[in-house]
Amino acid sequence: MRTFWLAEPSPFRTGTASRRPGATVKLEIMRDGKSREVEVKLGRRPDEMDQARRFAPRGRRGE
Repeated sequence: MRTFWLAEPSPFRTGTASRRPGATVKLEIMRDGKSREVEVKLGRRPDEMDQARRFAPRGRRGE
């Protein structure tokens, strides 16, 4: 697994794009100034239509 220093999420998306949902990856994270390694299971990325529905306005009064 390659190592990425992330200030934004795009390198993470690029680095995990070749992995399938359900794959487990190791991440080294910094929290409270301390380094920690965690294993995470990748999920399915929502498609563009799912995202569009999620963030679409809900009527004239924001309902």
